[in-house]
Amino acid sequence: MKRLLATTMAAFLFISGAQGLLEAQIGYGAKGGVSVSNQLGHDSTRDFHPRVSLTGGIFAVIPFGKHSIFQPELIYVMNGTRIDTGRSAVLKWNFSYIHFPMLVKYYPSALPFGFHAFVGPYIGFNLSATAEVGAITENIENTMNPLEVGGVIGLGIEINRFVVDERYSIAYTSNDRTGGLFLNGVLSLMGGYRFR
Repeated sequence: MKRLLATTMAAFLFISGAQGLLEAQIGYGAKGGVSVSNQLGHDSTRDFHPRVSLTGGIFAVIPFGKHSIFQPELIYVMNGTRIDTGRSAVLKWNFSYIHFPMLVKYYPSALPFGFHAFVGPYIGFNLSATAEVGAITENIENTMNPLEVGGVIGLGIEINRFVVDERYSIAYTSNDRTGGLFLNGVLSLMGGYRFR
């Protein structure tokens, strides 16, 4: 309940800020796509395999200068991994987060739009965490850190308000509150549309 409340408040602040941006004639849009996630910094004796899932969210666009844009986002992300246990069963860790990336995008040619690179930090809030073996699913939220801090780097292109970007997100903080070092790493490919 506390995580849901914190995430709801953060989303409200983002939307409230976005509303103010809209009044200032700042652009906004939505995007969605696929992600491939895995666990990094883990015990090397474990056999981890990537998890493929969906991702998506909304963003605002704030130009500054001739070649740069500040782009805050609200993105739903599904993380996790599959672990070979050495038996017939496979252990799956399924995590879901809300990420708030704060990106700076650079366009080699003068704005508006075209090829670009971007980088920036993000704050993530854990929404759920389960461990699954066969038909058995266990809630493991009590072992997860509710807050995650990380960074994003990527490349993209925008043509006639249609946007495509590929990015890699890596957590700087462990998602395990029991003392282990488990870092979420996510490679995402998303397409979207900028409404204004």
